[in-house]
Amino acid sequence: MSKTFNKAVFETFVIPTETFSSMKTDFEKFSYKLTGNYNFGVIVFIVPAKFSCDSFTAIPIEGWGKKYIIFTIYAYSTISVTTYQDNKITFNLKACPTVSKSEDQFIEYQGRKLVDGDSFDVVLPALKTFALMLCERVIFGSMTGTEITSEKIIGVVSGNCYAGTLSFGCNGQMSASQEWGTMDIAAEMMMPVESYGKEFIMLYMPRRRRQGFHTVTAAFPDTTIQIGNGGGSETFENIVLKDARSNADLVFTDVRHLKSDKPVLVVYVQESQCTRAGNLREKGDPSLTIIIPMNLFYDIYVWSAPKTDVVKPLGYVIVQVKKTDRDFLLFDNQPMPPGTKWVDVIGNDEYTYGDTSIMEGLHNVTGSRFFYFGCYIYGLSDYYSYMNPAGFISSEINMPCTPNRADMQNGDLIDNDCDGSIDEELADGIDNDNDKKVDEDLTRAAPS
Repeated sequence: MSKTFNKAVFETFVIPTETFSSMKTDFEKFSYKLTGNYNFGVIVFIVPAKFSCDSFTAIPIEGWGKKYIIFTIYAYSTISVTTYQDNKITFNLKACPTVSKSEDQFIEYQGRKLVDGDSFDVVLPALKTFALMLCERVIFGSMTGTEITSEKIIGVVSGNCYAGTLSFGCNGQMSASQEWGTMDIAAEMMMPVESYGKEFIMLYMPRRRRQGFHTVTAAFPDTTIQIGNGGGSETFENIVLKDARSNADLVFTDVRHLKSDKPVLVVYVQESQCTRAGNLREKGDPSLTIIIPMNLFYDIYVWSAPKTDVVKPLGYVIVQVKKTDRDFLLFDNQPMPPGTKWVDVIGNDEYTYGDTSIMEGLHNVTGSRFFYFGCYIYGLSDYYSYMNPAGFISSEINMPCTPNRADMQNGDLIDNDCDGSIDEELADGIDNDNDKKVDEDLTRAAPS
C-alpha cells in the first residue's frame, strides 16, 4: 500500500479486522509499515463491531525500545508485538489473580500451558506480529506486569478484546460487593521502559459521573510515588512499590499531580457503564490510555476526530498547560473555546487542566508563543468510547546518557544535556530551565 501527499492533509485507511486476528495465540498473517518523506502521525481506531471502539496513538519506530512492562484490564487480555527486523523476544508472564493450570485458566502456546511466572521465547521475522491472545475462551485475570524484552527494538500494543471493570456502587452509592459493568474492546500502544517518566498530570473526566482509575507500575524495585493530596503544592501522599513490575491502582475525583523517584508507567482506565436495573446510563464504555510524562509534552498537536458510519461519538480534547501559558493556547488557530472547563491541578500550582468538546474532522492545538503542554483526545457514545494522547515526544529520557552538545541540532528530540528533558531551551542566551547552563538543548522554535 502506498500513497503520495503533496500538502498537509489527513487520510483514513480502512483495514478489515478479520485481516489480523484468529483470536488465538499465534503469529499474525499481516503487518503494515507506513513511511513518509516528512514527519507524520498515526492514530489507530479499532472498530470490531457497530457498538465497539477504541483507539491508540501509534509510536514511530524511532520511539520503540527493547523492554516493556505490560498493562491490561481484567479478563480477555491480549498483547501484540511487532518488529521491523528479525528478532528474538522473551515474555516473562505475570498473570493474576486466577490464571492456573488446574482451573483451565492458562495460556496455551506450542503445547505448553503457561501460567504466572513462566517465560517463553518467540523468534519473530521482520515485519511480522506475534499476538498473545486470551480471547478464544473465558480466561479471567490481568496480564499487567508481564515483562517483554528483545534483542532489537519492538513495538507493543496491549489491552483486551473484551474488557470490563469491577467497581463499587455503580449508582453513585457505595455497596458491599463489586459488580461487572458493560464490556468492550480496549487497546493502547505501550511506551518502552526507556521512555518511562517521573512526573505526570493525571486524567479526570468531567463528562462522566463514574470516574476511572489510574494504575502506576514500577520499572525498578523500591519506587516511591508521591501524589498531590489537596493540602497545598508541597503536600503529597506517599506510596512505595517494593518490587519491579508491581503496581498500585489510584482513584481520584479531581486532577492530581504525581511524581516518583524512579521511572514508572502510568495508565488510565475509563470504567464500564453500569448494568444494574435502575442505574442512570451514561455515555462511554471501557477504554484505556497511557499517561504521558510531563518531560515528553510537545508544543503542537494535530489529529482527526473520527467521522465514519460506525464511529460517531461525542468528541473532546484535554489540555494540561501552565497557567502562565493558558491564554496563549490556540485551538484550530483561534483562542480556546469559551466553554472550556478549567480546573486546578492538585499538587502543582503552576498547571491547569482544560476540557472542551470538538467536532469531527481535522484539528490542532498549539500556542501563539512557544511552550510545551500535554494533550489528550477522547470520545463518548452510548455503548462505546475511545481515548488516547493526541501526541507526545517518543524519546528516551531515563537510560544511561552522555551529554553531547557538539552534535546537537535545534529540535532534534534528543536529551542532549542528559537532564531528562527534551529540547527545553530557546536559542536566546538565557538559562530557560534554570540548570545553570545556557542554550544546551535547543528546541526548533525561534525565541519570541
